[in-house]
Amino acid sequence: MKREDRVVVVGAGAAGAACAAALRAGGYGGEVMVVRGEDAMPYNRTAVNKAMLSTALSHVELTLPEARTADVEWLSYDEAAALDPVRREVRLASGKLLRYRALVIATGSRPRPWPGSAFPSPDRVITLHTSEDASRLRALLGWSGNTQGRRARVIILGAGFIGGETASLLSGAGVEVDLVARQPVPMSHRLGRSAAQWLLQSHSAHVHLHAGRTVAGCDIRDDGVLVRLDDGRRLMGDLLLLATGALPNTAWLAGSGLDVEDGVAVDKSLRALGAEGVYAAGDVARPLTTPDARRAENWASAVGQGRHAGRSVLHDFGLGEAPGPFSELPVYTTKMYGTKLTLAGQTGGALHETPVPGEAAGLVSVFSDEQQRLRGAVAVGVPRLEDSLLEAVRDRLPLSDILPAAAVGSVFR
Repeated sequence: MKREDRVVVVGAGAAGAACAAALRAGGYGGEVMVVRGEDAMPYNRTAVNKAMLSTALSHVELTLPEARTADVEWLSYDEAAALDPVRREVRLASGKLLRYRALVIATGSRPRPWPGSAFPSPDRVITLHTSEDASRLRALLGWSGNTQGRRARVIILGAGFIGGETASLLSGAGVEVDLVARQPVPMSHRLGRSAAQWLLQSHSAHVHLHAGRTVAGCDIRDDGVLVRLDDGRRLMGDLLLLATGALPNTAWLAGSGLDVEDGVAVDKSLRALGAEGVYAAGDVARPLTTPDARRAENWASAVGQGRHAGRSVLHDFGLGEAPGPFSELPVYTTKMYGTKLTLAGQTGGALHETPVPGEAAGLVSVFSDEQQRLRGAVAVGVPRLEDSLLEAVRDRLPLSDILPAAAVGSVFR
């Protein structure tokens, strides 16, 4: 069978768009086809529960610059359904077959569904992942244009980034919010002790926080939603927002032979393991570089990985130098209740937390491993992390290189 001189990118999010642009920028002259799993050109998905929700902006106004890359074919809305890596074919839901020389999997993630089964009446149950989700939530709240409508009450299940950011935005717009968090101190596994305590106090001051609670039952009615918590409390709201995490979009890869347990397993250069000519980038990619490596679910990593995967393809085509291992430091920034929150590298978990003294404007903590090597940092209320600190985290310098001995001794375990 004739091998097509074509790169197929499955997924038109940040990673897929960045990969397509990198291929053209690197001099690849064959076909570049991007499979769109959403009926929209690539747009800034981080705005879904921010700008898109708070204003009437749509995906059109937030289209990514990479969407204007010349000579890229953005296929009409059609999801990938199956992969045959031996024949180098992707089958779409429409039945169309796409043969490829290289395949880049950039299908991202999807909201984690409600445990068990679907709701009997989903009209008042929503997730926030796409521009369509944001529009639907605005309609349910009675918001038109830039004008907020009637006073509403929203129940949010999950106090991670999506749940917390949305609770912050809605409460600032006058919406009554019930925020249900499984952890007694929300986000402590990601933020560490200091920042998580700040977030706990912020939630408590602005929304009705139900920390350390789980859902015992839920009834969706014509006039609202009733949620029963495990402590017997009953919450009534106009609608229910599910923000309980995300899962990698890998269902279409069943039977392909790829390792897709919690994402597509990739090497240091983002080549998929077990299939020649296949790469993965973004939320769907699971690096097997170190025992504690994990998928990076953030915008900056998706863009960086998309570009890196494109450079790996170019090298394998003989069009550039080997890009080496992907090593960009993941940095995530957001605002909650008007305060900036920044995470860099690996934070929380089993790492040791050390507060950094001298930040009058806010708080900074760094995280180190058993060898006291820096792995990450978290800042609250700080305009930006110093480049020297980011470089120290990136290079995994010893904790003692950046902190005095007294500070090193104040590790939170």
